[in-house]
Amino acid sequence: MIFLLALFFSLASAGEVGLRLEGPEATGSLWISEAWEILFFQFTGRAELSLFPLGFRMASLKLGASSGPFLSSLELNASGTGRVDLFLSGTAKGSTRVGDFTVLGQIGTKSGWAAINLSPSAIFLAWGMLGIEKGDFSGEVFLSGPSPWEPSLKLRYGPLSFALSRSTSLEISAERAPWALSSSFQIWPKISQTQTLIYSQGGKSFRAWLGSAGNFGLRVSVSQGDWTASASFLFVWGRMTQLGVEVTKTF
Repeated sequence: MIFLLALFFSLASAGEVGLRLEGPEATGSLWISEAWEILFFQFTGRAELSLFPLGFRMASLKLGASSGPFLSSLELNASGTGRVDLFLSGTAKGSTRVGDFTVLGQIGTKSGWAAINLSPSAIFLAWGMLGIEKGDFSGEVFLSGPSPWEPSLKLRYGPLSFALSRSTSLEISAERAPWALSSSFQIWPKISQTQTLIYSQGGKSFRAWLGSAGNFGLRVSVSQGDWTASASFLFVWGRMTQLGVEVTKTF
Protein backbone atom coordinates (compact mmCIF):
# COMPACT_ATOMS: atom_id res chain seq x y z
CA MET A 1 0.00 0.00 0.00
CA ILE A 2 2.80 2.46 0.91
CA PHE A 3 4.69 1.58 -2.31
CA LEU A 4 1.57 2.19 -4.40
CA LEU A 5 1.00 5.56 -2.71
CA ALA A 6 4.64 6.61 -3.26
CA LEU A 7 4.46 5.62 -6.94
CA PHE A 8 1.16 7.39 -7.39
CA PHE A 9 2.30 10.63 -5.71
CA SER A 10 5.37 10.75 -7.97
CA LEU A 11 3.13 10.68 -11.06
CA ALA A 12 0.25 12.86 -9.88
CA SER A 13 -0.57 16.12 -11.63
CA ALA A 14 -2.59 17.93 -8.95
CA GLY A 15 -2.98 17.66 -5.21
CA GLU A 16 -3.37 19.20 -1.80
CA VAL A 17 -1.46 19.18 1.47
CA GLY A 18 -3.13 20.22 4.70
CA LEU A 19 -2.80 20.57 8.46
CA ARG A 20 -5.65 20.64 10.97
CA LEU A 21 -5.45 21.25 14.73
CA GLU A 22 -8.41 20.83 17.09
CA GLY A 23 -9.20 21.66 20.70
CA PRO A 24 -9.93 21.89 23.57
CA GLU A 25 -8.44 18.37 23.46
CA ALA A 26 -5.14 18.53 21.59
CA THR A 27 -5.72 16.56 18.39
CA GLY A 28 -4.70 17.13 14.82
CA SER A 29 -3.98 15.63 11.44
CA LEU A 30 -1.63 16.14 8.50
CA TRP A 31 -2.56 14.91 5.04
CA ILE A 32 -1.61 14.89 1.39
CA SER A 33 -3.94 14.04 -1.50
CA GLU A 34 -3.15 13.73 -5.19
CA ALA A 35 -5.02 13.22 -8.46
CA TRP A 36 -3.97 12.02 -11.88
CA GLU A 37 -6.01 11.61 -15.06
CA ILE A 38 -5.26 9.80 -18.31
CA LEU A 39 -7.79 9.16 -21.08
CA PHE A 40 -11.03 8.25 -19.27
CA PHE A 41 -9.29 6.98 -16.10
CA GLN A 42 -8.98 9.07 -12.93
CA PHE A 43 -6.67 8.11 -10.05
CA THR A 44 -6.90 9.70 -6.60
CA GLY A 45 -4.90 8.99 -3.46
CA ARG A 46 -4.80 10.29 0.08
CA ALA A 47 -2.51 9.62 3.04
CA GLU A 48 -3.15 11.02 6.51
CA LEU A 49 -1.14 11.13 9.75
CA SER A 50 -2.57 11.78 13.20
CA LEU A 51 -0.76 14.19 15.52
CA PHE A 52 -0.43 14.08 19.34
CA PRO A 53 0.71 11.31 19.26
CA LEU A 54 2.23 11.01 15.80
CA GLY A 55 1.00 7.98 13.90
CA PHE A 56 -0.56 6.63 10.72
CA ARG A 57 -4.30 7.37 10.48
CA MET A 58 -5.44 6.26 7.03
CA ALA A 59 -4.59 5.86 3.36
CA SER A 60 -6.81 5.43 0.34
CA LEU A 61 -6.45 4.76 -3.37
CA LYS A 62 -9.27 5.15 -5.87
CA LEU A 63 -9.43 4.28 -9.57
CA GLY A 64 -12.33 5.75 -11.50
CA ALA A 65 -13.45 5.48 -15.10
CA SER A 66 -16.13 7.45 -16.92
CA SER A 67 -17.79 7.09 -20.30
CA GLY A 68 -20.75 9.27 -21.19
CA PRO A 69 -23.41 8.94 -18.47
CA PHE A 70 -21.62 6.03 -16.75
CA LEU A 71 -19.09 6.26 -13.92
CA SER A 72 -17.42 3.39 -12.05
CA SER A 73 -14.73 3.24 -9.37
CA LEU A 74 -12.64 0.81 -7.36
CA GLU A 75 -11.57 2.02 -3.90
CA LEU A 76 -9.05 0.60 -1.42
CA ASN A 77 -8.89 2.02 2.11
CA ALA A 78 -6.52 1.22 4.98
CA SER A 79 -6.80 2.62 8.52
CA GLY A 80 -4.31 2.93 11.35
CA THR A 81 -6.09 0.12 13.19
CA GLY A 82 -5.00 -2.32 10.47
CA ARG A 83 -8.42 -2.56 8.84
CA VAL A 84 -8.55 -2.75 5.03
CA ASP A 85 -11.73 -2.10 3.00
CA LEU A 86 -12.38 -2.72 -0.70
CA PHE A 87 -15.36 -1.24 -2.56
CA LEU A 88 -16.64 -1.20 -6.14
CA SER A 89 -19.25 1.36 -7.16
CA GLY A 90 -21.03 2.45 -10.30
CA THR A 91 -23.51 5.15 -11.28
CA ALA A 92 -25.49 6.10 -14.35
CA LYS A 93 -27.32 9.38 -14.86
CA GLY A 94 -29.19 11.20 -17.57
CA SER A 95 -31.69 13.92 -18.36
CA THR A 96 -34.36 14.67 -20.94
CA ARG A 97 -36.92 17.33 -21.78
CA VAL A 98 -40.62 16.61 -21.26
CA GLY A 99 -42.63 19.63 -22.32
CA ASP A 100 -41.49 22.59 -20.24
CA PHE A 101 -39.82 20.34 -17.65
CA THR A 102 -36.33 18.87 -17.45
CA VAL A 103 -36.46 15.32 -16.06
CA LEU A 104 -33.33 14.02 -14.28
CA GLY A 105 -32.53 10.46 -13.27
CA GLN A 106 -29.70 8.63 -11.53
CA ILE A 107 -29.09 5.11 -10.25
CA GLY A 108 -26.09 3.70 -8.42
CA THR A 109 -24.70 0.78 -6.46
CA LYS A 110 -21.80 0.22 -4.08
CA SER A 111 -20.58 -3.20 -3.00
CA GLY A 112 -17.52 -4.71 -1.41
CA TRP A 113 -16.01 -5.91 1.81
CA ALA A 114 -15.19 -4.13 5.06
CA ALA A 115 -12.20 -5.40 7.08
CA ILE A 116 -11.22 -7.91 4.40
CA ASN A 117 -8.02 -8.73 6.31
CA LEU A 118 -9.72 -9.25 9.70
CA SER A 119 -13.30 -10.55 9.72
CA PRO A 120 -14.72 -9.62 6.30
CA SER A 121 -18.32 -8.44 6.07
CA ALA A 122 -20.00 -7.94 2.72
CA ILE A 123 -21.64 -4.59 2.00
CA PHE A 124 -24.20 -3.73 -0.66
CA LEU A 125 -25.89 -0.37 -1.15
CA ALA A 126 -28.16 0.90 -3.91
CA TRP A 127 -29.87 4.19 -4.63
CA GLY A 128 -31.98 5.91 -7.24
CA MET A 129 -33.10 9.48 -7.87
CA LEU A 130 -35.81 10.99 -10.07
CA GLY A 131 -36.13 14.75 -10.32
CA ILE A 132 -37.84 17.50 -12.31
CA GLU A 133 -36.89 21.14 -12.90
CA LYS A 134 -38.69 24.12 -14.34
CA GLY A 135 -37.54 27.68 -13.72
CA ASP A 136 -37.46 28.36 -9.97
CA PHE A 137 -39.13 25.01 -9.17
CA SER A 138 -37.38 21.68 -8.62
CA GLY A 139 -38.45 18.40 -7.06
CA GLU A 140 -36.56 15.22 -6.24
CA VAL A 141 -37.52 11.74 -5.04
CA PHE A 142 -34.63 9.68 -3.65
CA LEU A 143 -34.59 6.02 -2.57
CA SER A 144 -31.65 4.28 -0.88
CA GLY A 145 -31.24 0.88 0.73
CA PRO A 146 -31.66 -1.95 1.19
CA SER A 147 -30.98 -2.06 4.97
CA PRO A 148 -33.61 -0.67 5.14
CA TRP A 149 -35.02 1.04 2.07
CA GLU A 150 -35.43 4.74 2.86
CA PRO A 151 -37.34 7.16 0.62
CA SER A 152 -37.00 10.94 0.75
CA LEU A 153 -38.63 13.90 -0.98
CA LYS A 154 -37.21 17.38 -1.63
CA LEU A 155 -39.13 20.32 -3.11
CA ARG A 156 -37.79 23.80 -3.85
CA TYR A 157 -39.44 26.92 -5.19
CA GLY A 158 -37.32 30.05 -5.25
CA PRO A 159 -36.07 30.73 -1.70
CA LEU A 160 -38.38 28.11 -0.12
CA SER A 161 -37.45 24.43 0.26
CA PHE A 162 -39.15 21.45 1.90
CA ALA A 163 -37.63 18.06 2.77
CA LEU A 164 -39.37 14.90 3.96
CA SER A 165 -37.49 11.76 5.06
CA ARG A 166 -36.99 10.38 8.56
CA SER A 167 -37.40 14.01 9.56
CA THR A 168 -39.49 16.82 8.10
CA SER A 169 -37.90 20.22 7.59
CA LEU A 170 -38.64 23.57 5.97
CA GLU A 171 -36.05 26.14 4.90
CA ILE A 172 -36.38 29.76 3.81
CA SER A 173 -33.39 31.58 2.32
CA ALA A 174 -32.56 35.02 0.95
CA GLU A 175 -29.44 36.17 -0.88
CA ARG A 176 -27.99 39.51 -1.85
CA ALA A 177 -24.31 39.23 -2.76
CA PRO A 178 -22.06 38.97 -0.87
CA TRP A 179 -24.55 38.08 1.93
CA ALA A 180 -26.90 35.10 2.34
CA LEU A 181 -29.35 34.31 5.15
CA SER A 182 -31.34 31.13 5.77
CA SER A 183 -33.79 29.88 8.40
CA SER A 184 -34.22 26.13 8.77
CA PHE A 185 -37.08 24.60 10.77
CA GLN A 186 -37.25 20.92 11.66
CA ILE A 187 -40.87 20.02 12.27
CA TRP A 188 -40.66 16.28 13.01
CA PRO A 189 -39.65 14.20 14.98
CA LYS A 190 -38.37 17.02 17.19
CA ILE A 191 -39.01 20.72 16.67
CA SER A 192 -35.83 22.74 16.21
CA GLN A 193 -34.66 25.84 14.38
CA THR A 194 -31.34 27.03 12.94
CA GLN A 195 -30.44 30.49 11.61
CA THR A 196 -27.43 30.78 9.27
CA LEU A 197 -25.64 33.91 8.03
CA ILE A 198 -23.03 33.69 5.24
CA TYR A 199 -20.65 36.25 3.74
CA SER A 200 -18.40 35.39 0.80
CA GLN A 201 -16.35 37.75 -1.37
CA GLY A 202 -12.83 38.06 -2.74
CA GLY A 203 -11.39 34.91 -1.18
CA LYS A 204 -12.84 35.71 2.25
CA SER A 205 -15.82 33.90 3.75
CA PHE A 206 -17.69 34.03 7.02
CA ARG A 207 -20.37 31.62 8.25
CA ALA A 208 -22.26 31.85 11.54
CA TRP A 209 -25.18 29.71 12.71
CA LEU A 210 -27.38 29.69 15.79
CA GLY A 211 -29.56 26.75 16.82
CA SER A 212 -32.53 26.56 19.16
CA ALA A 213 -30.66 23.93 21.22
CA GLY A 214 -28.23 26.64 22.37
CA ASN A 215 -25.46 25.83 19.91
CA PHE A 216 -23.63 28.64 18.14
CA GLY A 217 -21.02 28.08 15.43
CA LEU A 218 -18.64 30.33 13.58
CA ARG A 219 -16.27 29.66 10.67
CA VAL A 220 -13.91 32.17 9.05
CA SER A 221 -11.90 31.35 5.92
CA VAL A 222 -9.33 33.29 3.88
CA SER A 223 -7.86 32.20 0.52
CA GLN A 224 -4.82 33.65 -1.22
CA GLY A 225 -3.50 31.96 -4.33
CA ASP A 226 -2.90 28.28 -3.57
CA TRP A 227 -3.27 28.79 0.19
CA THR A 228 -6.42 28.60 2.32
CA ALA A 229 -6.62 29.14 6.08
CA SER A 230 -9.72 28.73 8.23
CA ALA A 231 -10.75 28.78 11.88
CA SER A 232 -13.96 27.31 13.32
CA PHE A 233 -15.57 27.57 16.74
CA LEU A 234 -18.52 25.78 18.34
CA PHE A 235 -20.26 26.95 21.51
CA VAL A 236 -23.07 25.34 23.51
CA TRP A 237 -24.89 27.71 25.85
CA GLY A 238 -21.89 30.04 25.82
CA ARG A 239 -19.27 27.36 26.55
CA MET A 240 -16.76 26.59 23.80
CA THR A 241 -16.84 22.87 23.03
CA GLN A 242 -14.78 22.76 19.83
CA LEU A 243 -12.02 24.78 18.18
CA GLY A 244 -10.39 24.01 14.86
CA VAL A 245 -7.68 25.62 12.74
CA GLU A 246 -6.91 24.38 9.23
CA VAL A 247 -4.35 25.34 6.58
CA THR A 248 -4.27 23.83 3.08
CA LYS A 249 -2.19 24.35 -0.06
CA THR A 250 -3.02 23.09 -3.53
CA PHE A 251 -0.40 22.27 -6.14
